[in-house]
Order: sequence, then structure tokens, then C-alpha cells
Amino acid sequence: MNGNAAGDPPASPIPPSGAPAVLLVFAKAPVAGRVKTRLAADVGAQAAAAIYRLMGRTVVDAVRGGPWRTVVCYHPPDALAEVRAWLGEELEYWAQQGADLGTRMDQALRRALGSARRACLIGTDTPAVDAIRVREAFTALEGAHVVFGPANDGGYYLLGLREPAPELFRQIPWGTSQVLARSTAEAAAADLSVALLAPLDDVDTVSNLTDYPDLARVIDGV
Repeated sequence: MNGNAAGDPPASPIPPSGAPAVLLVFAKAPVAGRVKTRLAADVGAQAAAAIYRLMGRTVVDAVRGGPWRTVVCYHPPDALAEVRAWLGEELEYWAQQGADLGTRMDQALRRALGSARRACLIGTDTPAVDAIRVREAFTALEGAHVVFGPANDGGYYLLGLREPAPELFRQIPWGTSQVLARSTAEAAAADLSVALLAPLDDVDTVSNLTDYPDLARVIDGV
């Protein structure tokens, strides 16, 4: 993985149809003690929050400008000013809606699919996600109902849909190594075809920083 693997956003329409597509970027307000808590156990809350700020900006800068509508879905709902100052005034912002992660993801994807034929959702914990990876996901949705970008910890860094799939957000043990396995099982039970992208690492612990010298240097500056 390369924390600076932003790539150039694709200039041509998403094949084959170039139909409307929405990319949702899920982000939390970068408040020390409330983000990257596992990483904070290794490096401290302030350094973990600073790393998260850099990761979030890296991901957003890498995926913006492609042939899709980019929307930042922020949490908590009263954090708009802080998140906008962090990620950019020119982006579109939606507050996440729902009491738990699964509900918030489901609601955001439903809203996106109300105006688009394809929607993908990514987080801000995987610095290697870039416009090329997002393009691959939208292309995969031309032949599959669901696309997952597997994370090496058993979760996923990307989820793409071409129609709402509420079954993918029920009874999922969020935050565990079983997220992807349970999600793909739910997709199979609902007779939804699945495409998988190449796996990537989330940055959750200090050992994950090995491939990201820019992120590791943040610790020395805090």
C-alpha cells in the first residue's frame, strides 16, 4: 500500500453507459479521543487524531474530480463546520442518519441511489483508496449487484450497490473480523451477485503505519 497513491482521476465516462454515479465518503469529525481509538492506544489520542486528519484529506483528494458526484457523509450531525473546514468547502456534505453504522450506511446509499444508477461508499481509514480503485468498483457494478473492497482485517474499505440492499446492514458484527464474511453471506442469501476488488489495509494500529512514512511522521510532530 502507498499512502500517496492518489492516481489521476479518470477523464472518460464510466464504461459502458456513463450513467449517474455517486461516491459517498464516510468521515467522522477528527476529534482526539473519538477517532482511531485502537491506534490511539499505541500513539496517543492527539497523534491518532492528527493521523486521521491526514488520512481523510489524502483519501478525499485522491477520489474527488472523477466522473461521479462526490459526497462527504459526516458524523456526528453537528460537525458540519469542522468537517467542511477539514475536507474542503467545495464538496457536497450530508449528515449521517441513524443510530448505528449499518443504519447510517444503508440510509446514505438509499439516498444516493434515489438519483443515481450506481453508488459506492468508502471510509477514511484506508489511504490507498484512489480514483482508479473507485473506477474499478463502478465498472464492476455493471456486472454485479454488489461490489466489496476487502480489508485485510476482515472488514471492507468499499461497498458499491446498484440498488438498495438493506440485508447487507442487518445483524453484521461491525468492528470485527467477520464483517466481510457475514456481509457476503447475506448477499448470497439474498441472491445478489458479488464482485471483489483487491484487498487493502486499514490503518488501525501503529504496525499499519509501516508503509506510510508520511503518516508515521505525524507522530513526531504532535
